[in-house]
Amino acid sequence: MQDMTTKGRVLIVDDDDDLREAMVMLLGNRYETFEATNGLEALALLEKVEVDVVILDENMPKMGGHECFEMLRKRAFNIPVIFCTGKPAEFTKKRELNLGAFDYISKPLNAEVFLQLVAEGHRAMIRIRQILDRNDKRAS
Repeated sequence: MQDMTTKGRVLIVDDDDDLREAMVMLLGNRYETFEATNGLEALALLEKVEVDVVILDENMPKMGGHECFEMLRKRAFNIPVIFCTGKPAEFTKKRELNLGAFDYISKPLNAEVFLQLVAEGHRAMIRIRQILDRNDKRAS
């Protein structure tokens, strides 16, 4: 199980190569990063790698963010998902926030807000794992 001193793992899912690269650079050496260009790639990667936070673009080819988010929830991935959107006013009313998306960030990215949201998502995932660990110990 990870603790607060462990380097977090972040999956960045966006078809914009430049934006993905900028996110990786912002996260620097604070987080281990993984990249996917669409929802299908993200789901395949999540079958192999455990991450703490998913940054998910809304609009991508093959499988967009909304469909990917629904698949994550159906597969019982409890990973905090931060949507990246070019239309934040519309997004605040979207059902993903009601269905458990952790938060959203608008484009263009504000570096400080981005890093804060990722850190909050990472802390949330650590708490989720601690709770699941306690429940497993109680069950055994």
